[in-house]
Amino acid sequence: MKVIMFEGTSEEFSATSQALKASFNTSEPIGVHLEESLRVDNGTGRFVTRDEARKILSRLPLSQPLRKLLVKLRLTGDKFTSSDELRRITGYNSDQFRGMMGAFGRRVAKTVGKKVWFFKKDWDAVTGQWTWSLPSSVHEALDGLGIR
Repeated sequence: MKVIMFEGTSEEFSATSQALKASFNTSEPIGVHLEESLRVDNGTGRFVTRDEARKILSRLPLSQPLRKLLVKLRLTGDKFTSSDELRRITGYNSDQFRGMMGAFGRRVAKTVGKKVWFFKKDWDAVTGQWTWSLPSSVHEALDGLGIR
């Protein structure tokens, strides 16, 4: 059994409760499904389109650590990668990693808006860290820009 913590408004919780009820009737983990419903289905935001992702990625040059992170996530497909693994790949400590992700978040917000998500994220309660993946639109943008 996993412990699930919720962060958000009562409206967000209410909108998510239906997804949770459906998830409890299966043997699959609910983290990914919960993340998708929070970010796409209930109006709190959406994932970037392919064209928006291309604009974000080409707006400014990508740092080598960020490029390494994106390549790793692209190569893992739909699987989620832990923050620990991404820190190892980038060579960053926790503070540097958070700084890089925060700066990238500001890039996304300034390019396409605040309620548009570039990454899929899921909390792994067992390891106590975020895990990361990319929506298909970002995979397409990375392919189109030749980021491999």
